Amino acid sequence: MQNLLAYIDPASGTLLLQALIAAAIGGIAFFRRSIWGFVSMFNRRESASSNSDLPPSDRDVTDPPA
Repeated sequence: MQNLLAYIDPASGTLLLQALIAAAIGGIAFFRRSIWGFVSMFNRRESASSNSDLPPSDRDVTDPPA
């Protein structure tokens, strides 16, 4: 069997490292936003239903009109 010599020059190594770091950070940001969007979907329903039972004078000022 022949010995294969693999060489990565500094520019190629840096480019590969940058791509791996960017993919990791992008993946983390994507999944974090996806999970947060999924969780907040349930939080909106819960807070809206609990607040709609109150009379208008007892609702928070920041809540939009229903």
